[in-house]
Amino acid sequence: MYRSIMVAFSDWQAERSAMTVAISLARKSAARLHIVHVRGSRPAAVFAPDDLALDSAVDWAVSELDESVSFRMLPGSAIGLSAIEIAERLSAYAGEHDIELVVMSRRRHSIDQLLFGSVGAEMLKITAATFLFVPSGAPTLWRTGCRILVPVDATLLADEMAHEAAAIARLLSGSVILVGTVQPFEPGAPHAFLDLHAAQQAAHHEREVEACLAGVARELRAEGTDVECIVRFGTPVDVVREAAKSLDIDLVAVPALRALSGEPDHRVAAALFRPFDTAILHPGLPSDTAASRRSDLVT
Repeated sequence: MYRSIMVAFSDWQAERSAMTVAISLARKSAARLHIVHVRGSRPAAVFAPDDLALDSAVDWAVSELDESVSFRMLPGSAIGLSAIEIAERLSAYAGEHDIELVVMSRRRHSIDQLLFGSVGAEMLKITAATFLFVPSGAPTLWRTGCRILVPVDATLLADEMAHEAAAIARLLSGSVILVGTVQPFEPGAPHAFLDLHAAQQAAHHEREVEACLAGVARELRAEGTDVECIVRFGTPVDVVREAAKSLDIDLVAVPALRALSGEPDHRVAAALFRPFDTAILHPGLPSDTAASRRSDLVT
């Protein structure tokens, strides 16, 4: 499935989970793994403890993947780099090497950066590759039988993400759970016929959601994916949060949430995943959009 996977590497202990997932996906899809690190403020000739950790990470990847590993230490700055500048360097590397999947660690920063971290949040704005954010300290994604939750809302983006999530599930011998959301019918209209009309609309919407899930499930099963469909009543955010918790979900694909909730994906997902124990699959930008935004940063 993937031909090129990149790990944006900064801290050995924090990135261990991301490295493990990336190595597993690279091995099973015969992809080349790129381990990329942006050097800090110290001169390139000055050795630091993280150099040894980075060497250990590369040695580990090479031992697992033979020669299908590339390592690049990108230049930093004498006064250090901002998150935007680091993201720009990493994104440029991803574009130059046709990276299809970027694997990064999810770490706690401020509330606004809870989901992706500062560099990850900036990379999402300028990078075409799909992103997989793996919680540090909760390395369960590569386990046999991992469960991937995909909210489905009948949009093209959601359908594309469902297929990508399914491909990852097959690589990891896991399964996909498609979840559809129906707003619950709440009686109480001033006239009985209005209640009846609202109930009929809710029932019609439920049938539409079930049909949408069934259609996507047929496509994924035809590709050899183990698929389960569920319909839940409630708001999209509450439904996905409850499903992720009750169904022991390892990975959630988030793009459908924007259309469902009217809020930006990262805002919705931050509200969903405050427990910080679920991996996130997030789509990249169209290639021309990503290139244009990187160019705007340079100018």
